[in-house]
Formats: sequence, structure tokens, C-alpha cells
Amino acid sequence: MKTYKWEQIKLNACRALSGQLNYDQAIWGLLMGVEQQLTGEKRKSWRDNAKALREKAWLAIENWDIRKAGKLIKLFPSIVSKKYHGQTPVCDMDGRGNWCLCFN
Repeated sequence: MKTYKWEQIKLNACRALSGQLNYDQAIWGLLMGVEQQLTGEKRKSWRDNAKALREKAWLAIENWDIRKAGKLIKLFPSIVSKKYHGQTPVCDMDGRGNWCLCFN
């Protein structure tokens, strides 16, 4: 049986999200730069928009209910080993009072 601590799962999801947002930021920056060149209009910084989005997403992940762990794993499949994809984890507490996901 493989056990993952819930707090570590959420941290891994935040890291996966950050990686995706960093990639997306580069694309946003490029597109906004092209738009500004074509229209002459300057919009709010894409960095500010991306930072606000990241903060909201991190807060949502931090407050994610363990009972919906499967949805978080579907959104960020890299947070658990591929062999556990599609399995329904069992939620349990370890001896220190930490919530954990257990896979067979």
C-alpha cells in the first residue's frame, strides 16, 4: 500500500500549477506584446494578471477537501505515480494526525 500525505499532495499540485502558469505566462507576454504593437493600446501587465491567478489557484488548492482528492489528481496527474491513476484512494489519518491518501 502506498501512502501520500495530503499536505504533500496539495504542495505537489501547487508546484505543477506553477510550472504550467510559467509556460502560459511566456505565451501571454508574447501575445500581449504583439497586441500592443498592433493596436497601440497598453493593458494591465500580464505578470500582474498571472500573479493574481496563481494566488487564487494556490488558495483553492490549499483549501481543497480531501474527499475530492480524485478531482485534484485528475487536474494534476503528475502528483501521484501513474500506476495509481484511476484508483480510488482511501483517506485516513496517520499516527501524527496528518490526513493521508492510501492506494493499493
